[in-house]
Parts: sequence; C-alpha cells; structure tokens
Amino acid sequence: MKKTSLLFAAPLALCLGATANAGVIYDTDFESGADAEWSGSTPTSSASALTTYLGRLGNQTASLNLTGLGAGSHEVTLDFDLYIIDSWDGIGRWGGPDTFGISGDYTADWALHTENDLLPYDDKDTGRYTGRYLYTDTIYAGITLTFTTIGDALNLNFYGSGLQSLNDESWGIDNVVVSVAGSTGTETSTSVPEPSSLVLMLGALAGLGFSRKNKKA
Repeated sequence: MKKTSLLFAAPLALCLGATANAGVIYDTDFESGADAEWSGSTPTSSASALTTYLGRLGNQTASLNLTGLGAGSHEVTLDFDLYIIDSWDGIGRWGGPDTFGISGDYTADWALHTENDLLPYDDKDTGRYTGRYLYTDTIYAGITLTFTTIGDALNLNFYGSGLQSLNDESWGIDNVVVSVAGSTGTETSTSVPEPSSLVLMLGALAGLGFSRKNKKA
C-alpha cells in the first residue's frame, strides 16, 4: 500500500509560473488492509488471483474520505478495479437488478450481471477468481471516472444494493487511485519543476548575470 500527498510548490517554482498539477493524492492496493481514510464496512479478503482487496461486501457501504485538496474547484480522477462475485442478477432477471454504485462527491449506479452486464466498461475478464461456488466472477479492471469537486475534502461512498446474502452475491474493489488535476479557486496547487529543468533554469539565470557583469566591465 502506498499513499502520496499533494505537492506544494517551492518559491522558485512559483516565481517561474509552474502549472497547476497536483497529481496522485491517494493510492492503495489494500495489501495491508484498509487504512484510516476508509470508514463504514471495510473488511479485506484474499484470493489467489486477486491478492488482497476490499470486500467481500453486500448491501453495505465503504467510504473513502480524503482532505488536503485545497480551496476552490478541482478536477478529480478516480481509478479502481471492481470485482463482481457470484450470482448477480441484472435488469429483467428474477431477483434483479443487483446494483453497484458510488455516491458522495460523485454519483452513479450500475445494474450488473456477470453474463449480461450494463457497466459501460469493456475491460473485463470472467472466471472463478475468488474460488467460491460454481458461479463465475467478473473483473472490471481500470475503471476511470473524472469529475469536479469543490473544497478541501473529498468523500466517495462505494455500495451495493438489491443483493442477497454474501454467500450468493457480493462485491469488492481494489487498486484505488485518486488524482487531482489542479484548483481553480483562491488556492492553487502547483507542480515543482523536474530536476533537469531546474538545472537549465539556474544555468540560464547564471549566464544572464555573467553577461550583464561583462557589459559593465
């Protein structure tokens, strides 16, 4: 598990007009369990093909709460893998629809079934990854959602609804990454120049000073 923090610009970067680009502010693969940024239902499970993930969960909510984005409006990108486990029922099927959703600063609901899914992502693979019962499980790898939020805090609630018992229908998430592109408010997170760029800048400034000294001489 790894987490990174927002970058705060150095004075030199501010003077040189660095662009707003905070990058990754949160990154976890749950290998060490759910950390302090998570609340609600946060069990973790392991499967040979999936390593450790947040789940199994049913009609429950796991909440991710982050702070430190700064004031103003932010473009947020959420990346994660979704595991749909066992006998989910889709729209038009008896017992359905079974739904996975996100609420909070981003809201969406998807009705899913492992054989006839309606989730708008094609990157999926099906097999008995969790080793439970005779039903196949579905992996939606690399789901990417981009949205705008306002203020210093970010709240995302991952939940399931309409599900039967955990032994029949459950879900999990893994490899959660949250990135922030920048701020359009009174405070702006700025990126620090790459070391090579910084060297070139300092060299140019030094050369300019040397040239002015020669002119005075």
